[in-house]
Amino acid sequence: MAFTYKVNEAKISLKSGKIRDYCGYLRVMLRFLCYSLFFSFAFIVTWKIFDMHIDEAILANTITVGAIFATFGSSVVSIFTLHCREQYGQFNDNSKIFYENLIGSTSWKRWPFVKRIRRSKIGKKQFESQILENPSIVFFGSTWEITIPLPASKTDFYELPIYYSLFRLKRDRASYRRILSLHKNSDAVKEILLWDCLIGMYKNIALYRFGKILIWIGGSFVFNSIIFSMFYNFFLNILCR
Repeated sequence: MAFTYKVNEAKISLKSGKIRDYCGYLRVMLRFLCYSLFFSFAFIVTWKIFDMHIDEAILANTITVGAIFATFGSSVVSIFTLHCREQYGQFNDNSKIFYENLIGSTSWKRWPFVKRIRRSKIGKKQFESQILENPSIVFFGSTWEITIPLPASKTDFYELPIYYSLFRLKRDRASYRRILSLHKNSDAVKEILLWDCLIGMYKNIALYRFGKILIWIGGSFVFNSIIFSMFYNFFLNILCR
């Protein structure tokens, strides 16, 4: 029987009025800003490569350099696509172990059509908000407790506080192990494995997201290489005025 944690089930609640998902808005804005910076970085690097290796801006030279650099970008995309596939597979394996072997229940699946927050108009100036909450696990320490949401889909990878939860799990791991060391029984061993399994799941998600960033950068190199191959003279005239 668990003595240092409890599992909260997922739920969908309805609330009257408009519920503003400010965290969601901020998350979208930050992602847009970050990916814009990555694309700008790829643009600048591509420009520098073309500027360094093309003496005469004719189509034959630009296509040659563009093809080489596009091949590099494609290789980055291919390598990290495999990386993301591996991390997602390991996440699914860890999730299955977490539910079926450690807490003894069936794994929760998020329905793809259910949004985190959905607002519906039900009348004149009347609104209703549907809010999805993932299942979560609450760990109890001597003077603290932490709540960790349990992700189930790729959408959760971006909607849940992944890095903050991983930070809490890493930071409080020693304290939790110290509490469990006082209980020399099979439940304590299982709860140590449960904590480590969660860390593994969140590491998989963090590495998956890192791989997605590099896929975007690699794709940006491919795109910019194609554009510079065809329109290098145009950019040269604009940027060198």
